[in-house]
Amino acid sequence: MQAFDELYRRHRLSLFNFILRLLQDAALAEDVFQETYMRLLESTDRFNPRRKFSTWLYAIAHNLCMDQLRRQSRSIPADKMAAPPVRDPHDHLLKREDEEAAHHLLAALQPHLRTVVVLRVLHDYSQEETAKIVGVPVGTVKSRLHHALKQLRHMASDP
Repeated sequence: MQAFDELYRRHRLSLFNFILRLLQDAALAEDVFQETYMRLLESTDRFNPRRKFSTWLYAIAHNLCMDQLRRQSRSIPADKMAAPPVRDPHDHLLKREDEEAAHHLLAALQPHLRTVVVLRVLHDYSQEETAKIVGVPVGTVKSRLHHALKQLRHMASDP
């Protein structure tokens, strides 16, 4: 239990932010966050210790998020944006207005594109780790990232 508590403490903030950015709904993100840890506890026998723990954890969360978005069967419009993700206290580098604009742009992306942007750009996972989390080839991650960044640039340039 002590090891679980340490893993929870180490990953809770970034995992919750990841889920919140994908779902764009704070209450739903909290439910999926808790479900992720329940699934983690139920499937500890399937963890491969040669792989990175965070990749496995994020893959569980990603799958639960995608299941939830499929149930909703719609993309979440930017005007239904959740509150900005929780931040570490020392993370005050971005101006509030810029941050809110970025969240609105991110929310407008389709979930499969939003996922790779969040993992690669915001959580700094490698393309290989992102591919493992999402369950697609590395080439698909590259393609999705390219299309997502192209869409974000286009949306940001529109007045």
